Formats: sequence, C-alpha cells, structure tokens
Amino acid sequence: MDFFKGNEALCGILRFNVPICPEVSNHVSKRKMVERASLIAFGVVAFISIVSLALIFLRKRRKDKTTIEVDEMISIVPERISYYELMQATEQFSGTNLLGTGSSCSVYKGVLNNGKVVAVKVFNLRLEGISKIFDA
Repeated sequence: MDFFKGNEALCGILRFNVPICPEVSNHVSKRKMVERASLIAFGVVAFISIVSLALIFLRKRRKDKTTIEVDEMISIVPERISYYELMQATEQFSGTNLLGTGSSCSVYKGVLNNGKVVAVKVFNLRLEGISKIFDA
C-alpha cells in the first residue's frame, strides 16, 4: 500500500497512508441560489412574454382578416330585380323552368337580360306563417 504515498491527488482514510478527504459540502451558496432563481424567473417571464405576444399577433391578424371579409360583404349591394323581369326570366314561371317544389315554395330557373342565371323562389302565400319562413 505504499504506492499511494506521496500522491497528493488521492485522499481517503489514514490506513492507506493518504491525506484525509476534505468534507464535501452539499449546501449551495446563497449567491448560486440567487443566480439560479434569477435565471429561472427570467426564463419564465421571457416564455410568458413570447406566448402573450404571439397570441396578441394572432388575434390581431384574425381580426384584420374578419374585418376585410365583412367589408367585402358590405360592399356587395344586392341587385334589385323587378317582378316583371323575373316573369320574363322564368318565362312566366313556366313548368319547363321548375327546378323543384317543397311544402312552402317552388323554385324556378331564370335567365336575366344580362345573361346571369338565377334561381327564383316563389312562396305559397296561402300557407299560414309563410311570412316568418320568408323572413328566415
């Protein structure tokens, strides 16, 4: 066991003729604890800030897109077509232009003077409550 003698890099118990190992402390200095806590706090704040900014950006982007869609819809003015023009377009609501019939109305195909093809819904006014269906 003498081959351990003189090797100052070794430590252990006296029986092996080596210096006694210094006691290893498990406690972390207050300064290290403060540094670690600061790093963790900074990381949490940075993460929350990035997530918040991303959510704000996405919400603003979605709002802008919705605003554009609403603006586009508002700019579309419904075309006003006279009853006379509908009569002509459907050939006086001819059976040859009848697309289908339901419990409350019939649908006819029509071709307007400008060549646009339309579907014309004609409600059965004899039915009770038809005005509510029309409003819906």
